[in-house]
Amino acid sequence: MLKENNVKGFFFHPVMIMIKKLINSAKKFILPGIFIFQINAVSGQEIVADSALAKNLAELKELYIHDRRSADTWWQAWMYGYAGATVAQSVAAIAGQDKNFRQDMALGAATTFAGVIGQVITPIPPKRFELEAFESSCETNEALVRETLYYKELLRQLSEREKEGRSWKTHAAATLVNAGSGLITWKAYNRSFRDGLINFAINSVITEAQIWSQPVRAIKDYQKYINSEFPPQAYKSPHNTQWIAGLYPGGFSLRLEF
Repeated sequence: MLKENNVKGFFFHPVMIMIKKLINSAKKFILPGIFIFQINAVSGQEIVADSALAKNLAELKELYIHDRRSADTWWQAWMYGYAGATVAQSVAAIAGQDKNFRQDMALGAATTFAGVIGQVITPIPPKRFELEAFESSCETNEALVRETLYYKELLRQLSEREKEGRSWKTHAAATLVNAGSGLITWKAYNRSFRDGLINFAINSVITEAQIWSQPVRAIKDYQKYINSEFPPQAYKSPHNTQWIAGLYPGGFSLRLEF
């Protein structure tokens, strides 16, 4: 009996030692290898996400800068045009000799000054607005998403301004001012109805030209961007994703939290 136990011990003791060594080796090499494989996979996904987000942001920036430049050019052209006409007609009203001419110039200066006021109270949306600050030099997914949302909001504001500029309210306000100018010519200056109508017609042509010449590219670009929007909110910061491993007698567990 003793001999039989010695034989069993002779065979099983080395086997148990070998199994323990294999388990220790697995703890040292296999588990870190799993971590390395998974982390590399996640890092690869982050690179793809960063690349797609960066491309989307660059395209959105280009849209906004182009549309903003067009809107600024339009606004400044009409602003300076109205201001110049106001000064020129004011000088003509003072220096002129003919009564009707002086009346026309004075009233014209008043209407173009109204145009200046209209441009001042309806400016192009600011180039910057209050939003959570971001580090443009930090090209993480989170920073790229914040900057994308920033330029998206700027483009939205610009498109809303263009819609407002073409709305019925803008046409109605211009018509009201022009009708008042024609009425003053006819009644206040004791001129003919024809003179008042001509005044109304000339001013209407100018204001309608201003309204219909306003760029609407931002409206189209914003709608196009919304329809084909890259979903930045679907990409989270790498810090929000983590692998958690646990060891227990007889095995180990691996869990992904995001």
